[in-house]
Amino acid sequence: MIDFLFKIYIILVFFSVNVGLFQNTFLSFCDEVLLGLSIIINFIFYPKVKGGKQFIFFLIIYLAFCTVNFFISPFSTNIIFMYLQAFINIKAFIIIYAGLILFTLNKSDYFANKIDLAFRLSLKLTVIFLIINFVLGENWNTIVGHKIAFRDGFLRKIGHFGVGAYLAYTLVFLIITYIFINNKKTLKKYHVLIIPFLLIFLYILSELLTYRKIILILLPVTWFIIFDLSLRNKAFIYCLIPFSLIVISSLIFHSDLPIIENSLQDLSKYTTTGHKYIRGLMVYHGFELANTFFPFGTSTGTYGTVLSIKGESTVYAYVGLQRWVELDNVGIYDAVLGSLIGELGYLGIICFYLVLHSFYRTFILELETTQLSLFKILYWYAIISTLIGPFIQSGPGSGIFALCVLYLINRRDKEK
Repeated sequence: MIDFLFKIYIILVFFSVNVGLFQNTFLSFCDEVLLGLSIIINFIFYPKVKGGKQFIFFLIIYLAFCTVNFFISPFSTNIIFMYLQAFINIKAFIIIYAGLILFTLNKSDYFANKIDLAFRLSLKLTVIFLIINFVLGENWNTIVGHKIAFRDGFLRKIGHFGVGAYLAYTLVFLIITYIFINNKKTLKKYHVLIIPFLLIFLYILSELLTYRKIILILLPVTWFIIFDLSLRNKAFIYCLIPFSLIVISSLIFHSDLPIIENSLQDLSKYTTTGHKYIRGLMVYHGFELANTFFPFGTSTGTYGTVLSIKGESTVYAYVGLQRWVELDNVGIYDAVLGSLIGELGYLGIICFYLVLHSFYRTFILELETTQLSLFKILYWYAIISTLIGPFIQSGPGSGIFALCVLYLINRRDKEK
């Protein structure tokens, strides 16, 4: 039974990551099947892992809140959409937890090798199709039927994902995981040098791919490296913090780099409404909705999500964003922070946090010290990316996050 479930699970994870190769086929629904399978695995086998009972308890609390929120909200439309969105919000964490359960129940070399194979093959496919995209340029976009777009004079690369942001995030998740897992001794010896080299590499990558969000991986990488060093040498941390602040301030206030200038312009639009930057408007009105219906929200599946459009939510008309819906602006789905705070409200965000925290605590108990730093980096990068875009709520996003964590767990067991 467990053997069969694991085979199906790892196949679904692989196809979810690389779904761009199988668009318009039944395989494009792999992530929905994977989520359903993961929910079943979690509720049946949760006692098998440390912290499993706590995770399920807070998951039930979260779902109970979503139910109450649905019946209280004046914007509720479809209870099925409500539950679907409630699960989509925590999709990646449910899938990864199911993977941990299955791996705990079956640690055979066969399945360990399949995890390695899925990870390495996904990395190779991502790099190969990125190279093809560079070589063929606009012709590749035409071949795969994706619109041609530019930013700062560079073609926005899409690889085999069809969505450029997925390519950028996937590269960061895979490369960071591969480097940290396979070069631990070198990194441990020279980890002070990681940050500047990583900064240069990610800046070049972000300019070539035209996706600035990938540089955010530096936040958790820097934090946990500095934290690790601070445990050994407090004098180092006292010197590094002010130095880092000076460098960052200089970059922000004295640099004319497009990536910094554009990012600052976008961030300034999250607290006002006198502009046409839809992501900023979604976040602004999300907090407005949370304040209006405090401590509840408008209910999951009603604001900033695909299901809110399918359910013909009236929230957009309420906050004056209906014209953006009529224009079919994809930016509506990119402001996950605004969507979460608007749909869940402040009380719902607390329930959401408790699910994520119990997930985090489980892996703190499961992993050894050598793997813990990488898990924290991946986890917090996933959280950061969730707040600014729907990556890990998507099929490829939840799949790649799961694959990286499984690869990490797999390596842990091989080293024992």
